[in-house]
Amino acid sequence: MGRYVLCLTILLLIFLPANVYGHLLIFKYDLAGKQKKVISLPDIPAKRAETQYQYEGTRQWKITDARNNTTQFLYDAVGRTLRTQFPSVSPYGPSYTHTEFDSFGRRVAQSDQITEDDYDLEPLTK
Repeated sequence: MGRYVLCLTILLLIFLPANVYGHLLIFKYDLAGKQKKVISLPDIPAKRAETQYQYEGTRQWKITDARNNTTQFLYDAVGRTLRTQFPSVSPYGPSYTHTEFDSFGRRVAQSDQITEDDYDLEPLTK
């Protein structure tokens, strides 16, 4: 009986709505309820698109879209987003936003998207 419950659970975690273009969308979640993939199934199979979500523990670490563009997140010890690295869509490389917090945990500064040319930054690594 446990095997049937597991199968039913997995089926309930996959939803099949259509988006505004009439493409079928499949949302896949892990058993903890974290979104793992979004798959767009248009009428033309060659146009299939997939976005993947990766986590480190409970924190979202990376999003990779169908064009292999990657967005990464860096967190502090209490889980606040310190830096977001966006995909490289310009000749200047990836862009970033930075957030700073004071000793009480209040956000005191947040940058606009900047590139490595604008500011001396190291790329995010896991």
